[in-house]
Amino acid sequence: MLNLSLALTGILALAACAAPAPDASQGQSMKAASMLPAMTRHLDSVAAAPGMLHATMPDHEQRLHALMAAMHDDMTHLGLPSDPAYEALADSTVADLGFMEKASGPEYDRLAAAHVEHVRRLMAAYEAKAVQPH
Repeated sequence: MLNLSLALTGILALAACAAPAPDASQGQSMKAASMLPAMTRHLDSVAAAPGMLHATMPDHEQRLHALMAAMHDDMTHLGLPSDPAYEALADSTVADLGFMEKASGPEYDRLAAAHVEHVRRLMAAYEAKAVQPH
């Protein structure tokens, strides 16, 4: 009887080891999704007064990088494959910051408006990929 109990215990232990691990993303909330409303409000403010972005660029860069990192983490946790169009848009969005740093006046305003549009498109692409029901 003891051998039968040990055998059953061993089989159950092996079965537990062979079972797929619970998906870590199931219990994890979508980090970036909760950041989108605040970024949308921020972008609305920037669109209304592009000059204010120049004065608060370090804060904007921090917000943007945090959002982009969270979007990347969410998509990785969901097992979504890399998308070249999304990656190109993300690269352009970051490159905007360098161009804006060197600009002033009407050129800065034009670049800021384009940057706001890039960030909005990036957020929409994230929502289409990660937030929509799969």
